Amino acid sequence: MISIYKLFDRAVKWNAFEAFVYQTLLTLHQILLFQVLNRSCFGLLGTIFSLLYLIILILNLGFDKSLAPFYRAFMQNKIQFRKIFLTQFILQISILSMTSFFFIFFYSNLSQLFSASFKCPVITFKTWIIISLLIILEGIKKSLKMIAQLSFLNKESALIELTSLIIYLIIIWSSYFYNSYTIDFSLIFSALLIQSLLSNLLFSFLILKIYKKLPIKNEIYEPLSNRIAKNRLFDFINEITRLLFSGNFLIPFLAFFFGLAQISILKLINIIAIYISVILERTFGLTSGALLSHVKDLSKEMKQRALNIATRKLYTILYGIMILSIISFNVIFKKYFPNEKLIFPSYIFFLIIIFENFFITYEEFFLVEEKIYYFCIINLTSVFLFYGLLTLFKTFLLNYLIYLLIIRIFTFLFIRTISKYKLKIRLPYKIDIKYILIYIILGLFCLFFTFI
Repeated sequence: MISIYKLFDRAVKWNAFEAFVYQTLLTLHQILLFQVLNRSCFGLLGTIFSLLYLIILILNLGFDKSLAPFYRAFMQNKIQFRKIFLTQFILQISILSMTSFFFIFFYSNLSQLFSASFKCPVITFKTWIIISLLIILEGIKKSLKMIAQLSFLNKESALIELTSLIIYLIIIWSSYFYNSYTIDFSLIFSALLIQSLLSNLLFSFLILKIYKKLPIKNEIYEPLSNRIAKNRLFDFINEITRLLFSGNFLIPFLAFFFGLAQISILKLINIIAIYISVILERTFGLTSGALLSHVKDLSKEMKQRALNIATRKLYTILYGIMILSIISFNVIFKKYFPNEKLIFPSYIFFLIIIFENFFITYEEFFLVEEKIYYFCIINLTSVFLFYGLLTLFKTFLLNYLIYLLIIRIFTFLFIRTISKYKLKIRLPYKIDIKYILIYIILGLFCLFFTFI
């Protein structure tokens, strides 16, 4: 157990490094795009990216999330690896490929529908093909990276991601200066295609290296097909419900009702919130899933200890983000975005995206313990309460967002109650008063420099 905790600590450090550098570079890239593109184009670009990764997550069908509960089983030997992981992985590639072909074959109809829905220019066929290919490549990369993370190969994963991102940024901005300070959609998606190809190649070599180290044993193991199918089904349902509360879905959803120009500000807020969320998810989500998968067969006390280790630092950081945002958001927004009507909606939207991080370690524990159906029931209820009842009312953007935040807070409280009384597991949600004082002082310090 000591060696596993050491691997976890190492994984957290490498994931934090990767997430911070990766998201910092990507966020700066997005801010620059926000400056060089007009608001409608920037909103359209954000909508396309949101829909792209939304489709990829839907097509995953719970595959990636279902790897953690059965990681120890399919890493026993080469036969188990091929039987459990590789079989499902090939099926995933087939699903991604068929979807990509569907998008290309019905290009004309889908492109016209997209253009009419978001009141934007028709996407060129060349760009449409690249987007379709990205569905395959990004879907494959997502699964390969999950195996690397579960194997605690976080250093190698970080280097692959950062190298490919730097190449992506070099292609875009060198072309921008070379082509007289212009950027088109074809360039952005072509650069992403190159990045994705490189990442897949490097991750494939990494997974092949893992596979070669597995022993060759033809032993009889407990049949897992029914458990895997059940787990994937509930993982998929849970993933869909979570997507409905993510920025990737909320941005195009709100854009449909309130227009691209108004949502472009929320898109920028979403970039900042996602910047923080991705760092937290990659630092604590993937690593806590790996840690919990390695202690799955141990005692409840060991599981509780592992969950405490995975959660304590996460919640301390989240409380700090909430305190700092309460102190400084209004002043900073007024200074850089003078439209006062969007200050409060933007802040509520920021809190919605940040609040989702409170579910990270809870969800990983329920996944590994194969109890994710609890999450499904509660999240499905949340979906009905928000999207179902909103169809009965026409309201303002701010009302949509406040209502959603309240629903997600109650969702968290229900899940916390279930974990306490059904699974006999508690999360360390309390924070030391000294951290509160530190965050308040830091927030006031930031405000002082904002006024200068």
